Amino acid sequence: MGERAKILIVDDDKELLQIYYALLSSDYDVTTAQDGAEAIKKSNENVFNIALIDLFLPDVEGTFLLKKLRSGFPKLRKIIITGQATVENAILALNQGADAFILKPTSPEVLLKTIEEQLQGQQHDIVQIQQKLDDYFDDQLYKNKEIILADIIDRVDVAVEVWERKNENKFIYVYSNPATEKIMGVSVDQQRGRTIDEIYSQFPMQISKNY
Repeated sequence: MGERAKILIVDDDKELLQIYYALLSSDYDVTTAQDGAEAIKKSNENVFNIALIDLFLPDVEGTFLLKKLRSGFPKLRKIIITGQATVENAILALNQGADAFILKPTSPEVLLKTIEEQLQGQQHDIVQIQQKLDDYFDDQLYKNKEIILADIIDRVDVAVEVWERKNENKFIYVYSNPATEKIMGVSVDQQRGRTIDEIYSQFPMQISKNY
C-alpha cells in the first residue's frame, strides 16, 4: 500500500494493548486508546486504515464507535473484538458497520490474518473506485470532445459532410453542417438516407465527388 498502514486499537485492558502493540508495531503504525472518548479524539487527529475495537468499553459500547470514528479514503475498516461473544453480538456488530468480528482470546495468527484480509479488501476498494473514476472521466472526455467537435464543425464556413459506406461504391448521407446546407441549398431532412450519387447528381457542374 506504499506507506505503512495505520491501526487504531481501542481496548481498556492495558496489558492487552501492550501485547497488540508489540505484535503489530513492526509492520504497522499503531495507536492505542483505552475508551471511546479517547478513540474518537485520536480518529479526529489521524486517518486510520484499521480500527480494532473492543465490544465493551468503560464509557461506550464498541458498536457506538462504528459510526463515530472518522473515516477517510480509503474507508476505515473496523474490526470488533470481544471475549463476550454471542451470535447476537456478532450480528449486531456486523449490521452496524463492522467489517469483521474476532473472539477473545485470539491467536496472533488469526489477528494478523484478519487485519491483512481487511487491508487487502481496502486495497481492492481503492482499485475499484479508481477504475470507476477513470471510466467516468474517459466517458466525459469523449462526450466533451464530441460536443466541442460538433460545435466547431457547425460554426465553420467550410462545407463538412459525413457519409456511411454501405458497400464499395455506395455511400449513405449521415450528417452535414449548416455551411453545407447553405452551399447546396438542401436541408438535412431532404438529404438524409439518400446516396451520394442521388445528391451530387443535382450539382454536376458546381461540385465534384471523389470516392
